[in-house]
Amino acid sequence: MIADYHAELREAAPRADGVRHIDTPALIAKLQDLHVTAFFFLIHSQPSDWEDLRSEFVPAAQRAGIDVWAYLVPPSECCANPFGNDYIRWATELAKLSLDHSNLKGFAIDDFQYNLKLYTPEYIGNMVRAAKAVNPHFLFFPLLYFKYATDPKFMDAYAPVIDGVIMAYRDDPYTNTYRSTSFADELAKTEEMLAAHHRALVLMIYCHPLGRNPIPPSAEYIGNLVGAGLRDMQAGKLYGVVTYVLDKSGEPEPPSLNRAHSGSGRATFILAGPIPEAGRTGEITGAVRVETNAPAYALGFWYTHSATKAKPGIYSVQALLDKQVVWQEDVTAGAPDQWRHVHVDVAAALTGRTTAELRFRVTNRQPISSLEMNLGFDDIEPEGFHVENPGFESQAGWTTPADTPAIFPLIDIFDPQRSIRAFRAVRNVYGPYSLVQRTDQSCAGDGMEQKADTFLHTWETGNSARAAASASSLAKTADARGCAVLATQARRVAADLRGK
Repeated sequence: MIADYHAELREAAPRADGVRHIDTPALIAKLQDLHVTAFFFLIHSQPSDWEDLRSEFVPAAQRAGIDVWAYLVPPSECCANPFGNDYIRWATELAKLSLDHSNLKGFAIDDFQYNLKLYTPEYIGNMVRAAKAVNPHFLFFPLLYFKYATDPKFMDAYAPVIDGVIMAYRDDPYTNTYRSTSFADELAKTEEMLAAHHRALVLMIYCHPLGRNPIPPSAEYIGNLVGAGLRDMQAGKLYGVVTYVLDKSGEPEPPSLNRAHSGSGRATFILAGPIPEAGRTGEITGAVRVETNAPAYALGFWYTHSATKAKPGIYSVQALLDKQVVWQEDVTAGAPDQWRHVHVDVAAALTGRTTAELRFRVTNRQPISSLEMNLGFDDIEPEGFHVENPGFESQAGWTTPADTPAIFPLIDIFDPQRSIRAFRAVRNVYGPYSLVQRTDQSCAGDGMEQKADTFLHTWETGNSARAAASASSLAKTADARGCAVLATQARRVAADLRGK
């Protein structure tokens, strides 16, 4: 499975019912451009979603050679028309639809682990049996996060009543979409757990901001993680890979996503996850060159925070020159989500000095189980001294040390082309692997699998010209064998590799 989820395209104008329905032709075209073999269709955004799925999208996807999975929301995200939280009815009706459209392969439920009061093993067993009574091949995959996907007791209880799991990677327990140091370990442990229980595993990669942290994943982050997942899929360790809310509009990021006070960059601290002991810190640090005998020494800057749910006394934020604190306050001070100006006299810290280090620091003052927020600094105004890159318009001049992964300092630079580059990054890795998968599933025999494997090996060596020629050859052979969907996709991949 090489899949995408949500970020559907909708028609420009409402229909007679007052609803902007799914723009099925436009969405199918984008999914073909992305080279997916499957799409997870969210039934939640509009009351028309169920009817759009059954009467328009599934039939069109079948003609395009794209499998479909229905994606349901749990009670904590209430509710979806027309069957609400009656998941046994959902399972039954979806399975009935799959009898008419064999490309409707199964269904998933979001945030499964947060809704176990309803989703007991007994209830899920009844739900899955209802679906399989209609279509024995209809599948159910809950969406889980790392902790539950690797919990032996949980999997022992639920593996008998599910067909597989979708594991959404988010660097647990630190909940972010920009650091991936834990990725290989978390994926390997999840693969091992699912294999031990003989259940399929789909890896979900976020392409959109997660939770209350506003910074979206970069195109590089997305491409690297999707590529790693596809390699594991090819090795037989994964059932598939799915991208989460990949923007398919083709439009630049809106200016409203620029979180800087001015320009495009800001310094920021992302706070997320547990810290078992007090006194852990993160810093954004830059060198200072001090003017000799300046008439005054002062530090000005702009500051903001998103501490809407934090209680006082948990985190403190400071500005220091070397080890001397020149400004500090609790992170909850001041109105959240508003830039405010700070100005402090720093003569005591800089008089008689020629150099120093300016540090913005965040420290937890007590143990923390979990808390998500972000802080921002921008537009430093030095008086009597100089700092490089005072507006944080690049990464230059600043370092970002931290002694806990729960405090993540970084320079956040708005990229208006991020969503476009993210789509291309996914398309560039989805294309080659989808050719192999489509060949194996729909056009095997007469040496076609060997041709597809040769193409993939050539692409993996980095020789785009030879890979493009190999894809074109595969397209001609697919045409001759009547494999129209594969032939069309092979020509698209060849064009991508040639940069057309």
